[in-house]
Amino acid sequence: MLNRLALLALCLAAPHAAGQTLTQSALIPGQLATFQATGLAPNSLAFLGASLTGTGGGPCYLPGATGCINLLPPVYLITSQLTSPSGTVTYQLPVPATLPLVTLHTQVVGASAPSGVLVLETTNPISAALQTIAALGDDFEGATLDPAWQLLHPELATITQTGGELVLDPHTGGGLDFWYHDGEGVYVYRPVTGDFTATAIVHAHQPGNPGAPPATSYRLGGLLVRDGSQTASGAHEYAHIATGSGTSAAPMGVENKTTLASNSSFQIHPTSSTQLELRIQRRGASINQFWRPLGGGPWNQIASYPHPNFGATVQVGMMAYSSNASPNVTVRFQAITFAP
Repeated sequence: MLNRLALLALCLAAPHAAGQTLTQSALIPGQLATFQATGLAPNSLAFLGASLTGTGGGPCYLPGATGCINLLPPVYLITSQLTSPSGTVTYQLPVPATLPLVTLHTQVVGASAPSGVLVLETTNPISAALQTIAALGDDFEGATLDPAWQLLHPELATITQTGGELVLDPHTGGGLDFWYHDGEGVYVYRPVTGDFTATAIVHAHQPGNPGAPPATSYRLGGLLVRDGSQTASGAHEYAHIATGSGTSAAPMGVENKTTLASNSSFQIHPTSSTQLELRIQRRGASINQFWRPLGGGPWNQIASYPHPNFGATVQVGMMAYSSNASPNVTVRFQAITFAP
């Protein structure tokens, strides 16, 4: 991520304008980080710079410069990319696993020449300490979902965040609209690189009636891991652990599932509730799945699936689905956490 190429003449950038804004995700060694700059000139060349020293009056290398970047030297060029026609640029880059938990200072400089004269502009600088993998977690407080989460098939469900919960209300199901073989349901996820342990309290129930489990059959929600690059017909690779309804023999249960080359296999284990604590874990090429009742106690490991085709970075997050055309299920998630 960091190299020792100076920003050179781009350090002459004009003073930051209010409409030129940089945002970024958490910086976690070994994980991908997303940087997005908006308000820049359309189709301009945008450079992402960084400093380990701090922010302030940065370098101005050419005579007559009207402004300077806001990063203190030495300044490193991370990468460059053209902005979109709307003046937006997004970089997704791996944070080196060997970086210590220092504070990194970043800024984007845009360069364009609309009338043959070089025009330079800067975003706001950001100072952020590198964090551990725990920073990937979310307590779902506030009224809006953190933009670090990405959505797959949001058209299949109503997705809300309220009262410290993420709530998924599917409004279609069956066919290819649920997680089975080549099918895909609604999914709220983020990329995670390497080994991890993700945990959340998950509650599946009838819509409008949190005290009643969803009706049979196969109305479920939980934690899912998949390789987002393997989504062609016959090539889907994912695994999940979920709670909800199974069959008449297990009207309340926890399900473990694996899908290899779009071939799904699963088991339903009866439980006394559809509000459980679920855990999914990656260890190398294995995906391990656990559950336990609310209130703690020992974890019950119900599956360990080999997924040798998973890439280094996978998608991890929350899903809900119904194998029925009338879904009739609501799934609530509390405070997903991440650990090594």
